[in-house]
Amino acid sequence: YLPEGLEKVDGLSFSYCFALKRIEVSEKNNHFTSAQGVLYSKDLKRMVIYPAGREGDTYSISEKNSQVVGEVVAISTELKNLTAQLNA
Repeated sequence: YLPEGLEKVDGLSFSYCFALKRIEVSEKNNHFTSAQGVLYSKDLKRMVIYPAGREGDTYSISEKNSQVVGEVVAISTELKNLTAQLNA
């Protein structure tokens, strides 16, 4: 659980936490939010951390998301497919 006062997290912050299945964030946090246990910037434009132990081999990012950094998902042992919903 990430508290409301947290302001900075980088993509490698939880990189070797293989048992981490989901990340929850205080609704009062002004910088981050969680969607399906994945950590995003508050505006959902940047995926910050995909939990290394998150179950499932497929994940779809929202159409709002415009940035996914490589190290965000590089450590996951389960994720095989990352898909994006694009506005055409």
